Amino acid sequence: MNRIASVLLAWGIAFGAAHAELTEPVVIPLTNYSEAGRLAIHVRLGTNPTYFPYILDTGSFAFFTALGNATAWAGLISGNTTSDTFTANYTGGRGYTGNAAHTDVHFQIVGGGNFTVTGATMGAITQATSNGTILTQWDADINAPTPIPPEPPGQHLFFGTFGAGLFAVKTTTANQTDGVRLPSVLNQVDYGSLTPGWIIHTGGPNSQSATLTVGLTPQLVESFPIILPLNPARGSATIKNKNGTTSLLFSEDQTKATCTVVGGGRPIRTNVSVVFDTGGTLYPKIGPGVVPGSLVAAKYVSPKASVFLSTNSGSKNPLTNLDWTIQQADTTKNLISVGQTGSSATINTGIPLFYSYDVMFDLKAGVVGLRPVWSPTRPYVGPTRNRVTGSPQSPTLRISGDCSSPVGLRRVTVRNVTAGSQRNLTGNGPWTVSLRAEPGAKNLILIEAIDLLGKKSVLRKTIAVGGTPK
Repeated sequence: MNRIASVLLAWGIAFGAAHAELTEPVVIPLTNYSEAGRLAIHVRLGTNPTYFPYILDTGSFAFFTALGNATAWAGLISGNTTSDTFTANYTGGRGYTGNAAHTDVHFQIVGGGNFTVTGATMGAITQATSNGTILTQWDADINAPTPIPPEPPGQHLFFGTFGAGLFAVKTTTANQTDGVRLPSVLNQVDYGSLTPGWIIHTGGPNSQSATLTVGLTPQLVESFPIILPLNPARGSATIKNKNGTTSLLFSEDQTKATCTVVGGGRPIRTNVSVVFDTGGTLYPKIGPGVVPGSLVAAKYVSPKASVFLSTNSGSKNPLTNLDWTIQQADTTKNLISVGQTGSSATINTGIPLFYSYDVMFDLKAGVVGLRPVWSPTRPYVGPTRNRVTGSPQSPTLRISGDCSSPVGLRRVTVRNVTAGSQRNLTGNGPWTVSLRAEPGAKNLILIEAIDLLGKKSVLRKTIAVGGTPK
């Protein structure tokens, strides 16, 4: 988990701005860098025309961006960069210092268009460190004629971190008093009538269709069969943001589960806190007290051992074996690292779990949802059941089926071509419709499902209906 160890931020500038209200979920494309164990989100800031890539990190809370002085960075901050400073340190060794800023954050949308969070509070990085050592190449990289992504060092993929975690850290003013707390930009969205929350979908390690869905509907929430309660926030559960929105907060350790380690003796069960963390490591990581030393080899769980996660009571559809250990491009490895320091009862899933499951954070209900990943090449249209009701002269077809997509469905149309009747549906899951039927004829039924990526599936079905032809 990219845990923020410290944030020191001095504030004192009132800020307010109009913001766009979501009226339907938006689907934002992501880039899947499975070799590096990272997801990238491309974001445009202020009036700057460039979409820069950032690490999408569900284990940390804030958005921090590089900010150079070359022409390529002009207009990045549309609000103001303050003189107030922050320091942010991550357990992975990365660290930032810089200034608080307010700017408009623009996202591309799958299928065209964009979505903007107006007046978001974030941080502009002035200096970066790795394990306490200043990255001296940082300024040269970002101020090159074509800026070079300086982070992580050696990979040159990102210009900072886009936190998508559920918590915020209390800041300290210049007078050493308690300051404001800094949440994710996704927690500064005006969700309108939608449920506040988001869904990360990778599609698997080799997928080119990874997405972030912002804003939830009842149909999207219901498509997640595994529901785990989020741990409550430590302290205040809400923040009133400078742009007029309200953030809903939860614990940095997101939920609880039972970890069972089996290998060479009686199973060892430990109650653990779990973080679903896209910004963690290439391998899942377990706290040092969960796995006995006899089952640790070279800082990894020994091949002799098996590790399982099961959900605690209070969960919907509890699991006895969460397929979380590894689903990455190099299938010859099945590794779980064991931490050498830190909490003894924590598990960080790292990116591998997201290769097996879509993960939903529902802030209104206070839950995290899991849904097995399947190919987004086209929506699923399952088998149907049907029966004929009504009179022989005016029969009705009652049809039941199931349609779904990992990114959500835009529309499902069930049409009786023969009788010229149809019904339009929305959302994932089972459905039942009644359609006017043509008596004494074979009725051609078309079921068309279109998902939020624009992918389409069509099922054709012929149903013989008795009665007297008209």
